[in-house]
Amino acid sequence: MKKGIVMELHRNYTIIMTKEGFFLKAKPCKKGVIIGEEVAYEPLDLDKRHISILQSWKMLNTPFKTFFMTCVILLFFLPFYMFSGERESYAYVTLDINPSIEMEVNEKFNVQSIRALNDEASLIVEQLPNYQDELLEEVIGRILDISEQTGLVNDEKNMIVGFSFADGVPDQNIFIPLELEDFFQSISGWEIATLLIPQKIRDQAKEESTSMNEVMALKLLEKDASANDLTSISSDDRAIINTFFNEEDIDDKNSSHLDDEKRFSSLMN
Repeated sequence: MKKGIVMELHRNYTIIMTKEGFFLKAKPCKKGVIIGEEVAYEPLDLDKRHISILQSWKMLNTPFKTFFMTCVILLFFLPFYMFSGERESYAYVTLDINPSIEMEVNEKFNVQSIRALNDEASLIVEQLPNYQDELLEEVIGRILDISEQTGLVNDEKNMIVGFSFADGVPDQNIFIPLELEDFFQSISGWEIATLLIPQKIRDQAKEESTSMNEVMALKLLEKDASANDLTSISSDDRAIINTFFNEEDIDDKNSSHLDDEKRFSSLMN
């Protein structure tokens, strides 16, 4: 005797769902059988045992239809919701070591995309397959290895790492994950400075196709930086930034930006 799942119980018949997914009327079940239980059944009409999908749907009561449709909708949209949540941009991290590379990360600081900001960076990115969804510190480690192997790092081995958050600035004391802090401390032979970059600075850097760290450095290292500083920065970090971007280059770039002084000031306020 065939078996199926009990969908509805009635005095004169039972609605059964077969293993093939069809609904049919069967003879009443024995006492004690509950909805959802698998039972052996005997079709009520052997000549017309299978009911069309439309007829099957009509036979189901309204609460079951509502429950069924809710499950279908959830099963359809849940994967898209989970996927979009994991891939949502949380922050942008720019690494300057001579190659200048911007990485987009999610809230777990898994790298979602990488953008080369100069020619040296393009050479590095070409050698970074399968980086997506890797932890930020792992990707930075790979970038450092490739850069050192190819001789593209700066002579002083200074590293500037800037963080710009998509939804505003978090607590300045905890904007770098503990795991990433530990990773930076574990790197030997490198001097590392970290910067918290406002969104407006990143927007300007994106328009100019340059590193947001460099745009930030232009502000931090200019003469009136102490009066309009955007983020707390230690003297050690300031020295690393000064050495990396070269104060003479900063002065040259400041003079070339005199015409944009008003626009730049508006970004700072």
